[in-house]
Amino acid sequence: MAVEKSLRRDFRRLFLPAALINALLILVVIGGGQYLFVRQTENQSIQRIKAQFNTLAAIDRDQVLMLAKALAANSAVQSAFEMTPSPAQRQSLKSGSASLVGALEHQFGRAAVVFIANRHVLYRSNDPTLYGDTSVPGSGIDHALATRKPVTDFGLMKTGYAISGVAPVLSSTGAPLGVAQVTLPLATLFKVIVANAPGSIAGTVIRAPQGVPAQIQGTRIGDNVLNYASSPALRSYIRTHPDSLTRAISTARLAQGRIYRLVTIPIDGTSGKPLGVAIFGNDMTNTLQTGISVVAISLITSVLVFVAVSLLLLRFVGQRIVNPLSMLSGRIRSISRGERLGEVVQATESNEIGSLQGSAERLRKTLSKLVRHLTDEKA
Repeated sequence: MAVEKSLRRDFRRLFLPAALINALLILVVIGGGQYLFVRQTENQSIQRIKAQFNTLAAIDRDQVLMLAKALAANSAVQSAFEMTPSPAQRQSLKSGSASLVGALEHQFGRAAVVFIANRHVLYRSNDPTLYGDTSVPGSGIDHALATRKPVTDFGLMKTGYAISGVAPVLSSTGAPLGVAQVTLPLATLFKVIVANAPGSIAGTVIRAPQGVPAQIQGTRIGDNVLNYASSPALRSYIRTHPDSLTRAISTARLAQGRIYRLVTIPIDGTSGKPLGVAIFGNDMTNTLQTGISVVAISLITSVLVFVAVSLLLLRFVGQRIVNPLSMLSGRIRSISRGERLGEVVQATESNEIGSLQGSAERLRKTLSKLVRHLTDEKA
């Protein structure tokens, strides 16, 4: 039994650690694969959102530019610009842009059309009672008046970031009378993105120190203004984690334990001056849960397979190796003591163990003949 115990002990000592290491390596491969899958899914989702943002921004730029050109070329608008500032002029500008404003508000929920001459507002669709005030200087307005060509502009309004199309209104002689400006708040893009990408969230944060209007709408966070957030949970997270605004990519646990991957994109004005950041987030909870479930199932399956294989191998080693060797060891010990020489050593295996059994049988026969020969000589 010493041989049997030694073989079984050595088998367990060598096989079990090796099998365990193999199982761990399999789990590492599966876990690594799931991690890469989750990261790839995250990156693809964020890239889709960023691509959609850039596409929608380009579409909106083209749209506001086209609409501003259409207003500037409208004969009713041109005639109104040549009028002396009066209620009749404002009424004419209102009627000339009413259908356009209605269509934009229906599509985006918020839009603005402003007519400006000599840096004074003639008519403002989003606040018709406010007129005659000096418009905020803008590179887009200056460029349109100087070049007499339409241009898109990007900057700040009271409602936050906005994309504007600015087109010069020209007289019959080609002299610039003023500009027609069509503006869409950037938040309208985010609403479209959130609607098109279930589980996504978005927000805008304005850098406040350099000349941001004090009346800008939003929540003050240090030197920034949280102007828009599509989710109350995102608004709360940004307020409590202002450092997230400086990280390009971060992971956040928001309301009800949902896990989001956040990406921060700098927003620059037309002149290249930093204006703030846009924050996009994608809900990764279901993807992470799926990855964890796959790893857990893989772990359970690996353990079951490991146990089953171990039991099968132990049985195989016991029946096909340890037991025959143990029996053969016992017979050889008996033969060495001159016992059971008349009992044939059976070859139960057809492998190397069977070869050892055959050798033991030949040894038994040789010893048996030698014993008989010695016995005959004594007789």
